[in-house]
Amino acid sequence: MATSYAISPSRTTVVEADGTISVSFTVTRSGTLPAETLYASTVQGTANGFSDNNLDLTDIIDQPLAFAAGETSKIVTVQIIGDDIAELDERFGLVIQRHTSDAPSTFLARATFTVYDDDQPLLTVPHSDWKGGDGDWTQVSTKEGPPPTGWYPAVPSLGVDAFMGEHGITVTYSLAGGAARRLIMSDNAASLANAGTIVMSGGSLELATGSAIGGFTQTGGLLKFDNAVVRPDNSLDFDHPDSPGTASTIALAMNQGAAGTIEVASGSLNLAGTSALAGTISGDGTLNVIGSATLASTADVTVAGLSLSGTGAQLTLDGDRVYSGTFTQTAQTTILLNGHTFTLTGQSALGGAVGGAGTLKVSAAELNGFTNVIYDGAVFEDTGVVNQNAQLEVGTGSPVTPGTVEIDAGATWNLTADVSIVLYDESVIDNAGLLAKTGGTGTSVISGPGTFDSTGTIAVETGTLQLSSSGTLGGHLTGAGALNVLGAYSLAAGTVADIAMLRFGGVSVTLDGDFSYGGNFQLSGVVVPLDLNGHTATLSGTSTFDPGGFGAYVKGPGTLDITGTATGRFLFGGSVEFDVAGTVASSTTQFAGGGTLNIGQTGIFNITGGDILAGGAAEIDNAGLLEKTGAGTSTISPGTVSNSGTIKAAAGVMVVNGAVANDGC
Repeated sequence: MATSYAISPSRTTVVEADGTISVSFTVTRSGTLPAETLYASTVQGTANGFSDNNLDLTDIIDQPLAFAAGETSKIVTVQIIGDDIAELDERFGLVIQRHTSDAPSTFLARATFTVYDDDQPLLTVPHSDWKGGDGDWTQVSTKEGPPPTGWYPAVPSLGVDAFMGEHGITVTYSLAGGAARRLIMSDNAASLANAGTIVMSGGSLELATGSAIGGFTQTGGLLKFDNAVVRPDNSLDFDHPDSPGTASTIALAMNQGAAGTIEVASGSLNLAGTSALAGTISGDGTLNVIGSATLASTADVTVAGLSLSGTGAQLTLDGDRVYSGTFTQTAQTTILLNGHTFTLTGQSALGGAVGGAGTLKVSAAELNGFTNVIYDGAVFEDTGVVNQNAQLEVGTGSPVTPGTVEIDAGATWNLTADVSIVLYDESVIDNAGLLAKTGGTGTSVISGPGTFDSTGTIAVETGTLQLSSSGTLGGHLTGAGALNVLGAYSLAAGTVADIAMLRFGGVSVTLDGDFSYGGNFQLSGVVVPLDLNGHTATLSGTSTFDPGGFGAYVKGPGTLDITGTATGRFLFGGSVEFDVAGTVASSTTQFAGGGTLNIGQTGIFNITGGDILAGGAAEIDNAGLLEKTGAGTSTISPGTVSNSGTIKAAAGVMVVNGAVANDGC
């Protein structure tokens, strides 16, 4: 049986480093295994089909390998010498020969390996010296051999386009297993405005981040950016000291057709000019729009990060789009929905404006920046969790361009600090989920001439939420904080309130059904802070009327039922039934337009000062305790007093000017 020979390298590719790297080759025999001596040599030089050895490895010349009978393998080690010299990637060979006199082409077995350079951008193309043929571009390698004749432009002048892939070849600047390379089209960042445009219709162009391109037009093919150095085992080295920069830039117009693909494998790609994106945008990096970009209906955006940053940056939709990666919008930027729906299913950080009569749907968002604006018919729909950390303006004032915020059922909108929302004319917040104040010990305010409607839950966990706009409150009012209702609101039938403190004051709160509350209640204002509207308000906690000394007006018809404790000045109009089953301390009680003060058997009505003015045929019906506890004189007039309980003057003087029907004491 004959003897067969093979060489198996420990790696076929090596990324050059500034030092020495060892690559081992295992020489194996099979079949008949006699005692014999073979000779190993490295092969280099263009005459032998390999690269020249410019001190890149330690040559091995006729290294003897003495095999004993039956021995199957020997190890040969080649030393790769790293440097910081910019050079081409290099290909070398290792051969096993029978005789020391054999030519390199005569061998028993041969293996090849490639050393990838990590010290230079492979292509540096100054816009003023854009060469083809024998210049910078000659370092391009292809999978189909040399570029066809005439593929390179002659010598393009300033701003002239260069065509990539028009012959259907594949251009690779970062070979598989090799270090990424950069393409620089200008001498410095400022001169990118004068650089030409790459026009790509096919093939692939793989570049390192750190590349700087003037303009880019893509009707097909793959443009790839990769920040990592690739180790010989195909793992990525993101911490390599010679890895390229973390960002690339396309400075001028970027036009991508539906058949084109941009892959941001790592790092970020900045689009600084006017861009039209209609193809595929993928990769583990970030696409950063710092100019203006339009997403067509055919755009398939799956890149890990999509960012809108830089003063005046703008992203416009030309069709409904869904994006599941991480979306970031900084201050002074704009998303123009243009009548379409933009659905963000991943994590979002929003800090600018949203406009354009469409819908922005978010499932997990942070509202950051100085001011966020939703305007021009735009709808901001919360489908998951939104954390508001900055001021939000819904709509604009001059001219009036309304906006809408929708908090879906099951969704949460958190006010994570003492931040506010301004609702301009015709603008709306519709809460069917949970609006919660979860941060800040001060006050968050929803204000403006717009409308806030809540059928879900309002939870004030800390501090105070102040409603100074108008709308309808229903659902559930809860939390350990305070809810101040200062605007014109309706309180829907069936509303459940167990919030720690509830304050009505300012314009008007109108009941659309009976309402019960057992917490700390405050009512102030002489306009119409509480309109019973034919219904009953039952207060079983601690209530304060007129805490600021400006009156606390309750409008009838309807019933105010105190089953807890209440203090202050009580002003009634429009035939109010004032039922007291708990304890009231009154500094003044005034009826205008009729009504009745009903003190139940368990009720205590203390006159701490002032009078009871029972005008408009109002009546007082006491079955409990009507007691004067304050100094000075208090007058009950004119009205009718019916007493089946106790009337007591514990201090001061009580004067009754009306008729008295007394069956008590």
